[in-house]
Amino acid sequence: MFSQDKHYKLNLLTHECNVTANPRPCRSYSVPPDARFRGTADVGAAGVPDEHVIVNVFDGRDEDNNPYYMTMTGADCLPIQTGFFSNETGAVVRYFYDVSIGISDPDVFIPPKECV
Repeated sequence: MFSQDKHYKLNLLTHECNVTANPRPCRSYSVPPDARFRGTADVGAAGVPDEHVIVNVFDGRDEDNNPYYMTMTGADCLPIQTGFFSNETGAVVRYFYDVSIGISDPDVFIPPKECV
C-alpha cells in the first residue's frame, strides 16, 4: 500500500505474508502541475465519428530532473502513453488501452487477513 509505504507479498500456498517497505516509489499517471503542454493531436481518422481521439501531449522533468512525457485523452485526461528516463532504469515507456474509469472493487487494496 503506497499510502502506508508498505509492500505485501502473500504466498498463496503457505498463506505466509511478508511485509516490507515499498521497493520503489509510486509513479502517478496524472499530469503534474508543472508539466509543459506541448500540443494537441487528432489520432485516427480525423473527422470520422468514433474513429479518432483528440490527445494532449505534455512533458517535463521529475523531482530528480529526469525527463518524462505523457499523452492523454483530450476529453477525460486518461493516459494513453507515458515515458520517462532515469539512470536507474533507463528508458521506460508504458501504453494504456481498455482503460475503465473508477475501481470496480476497491477492497482489492485491503491487505489479506494473513498480513495484518
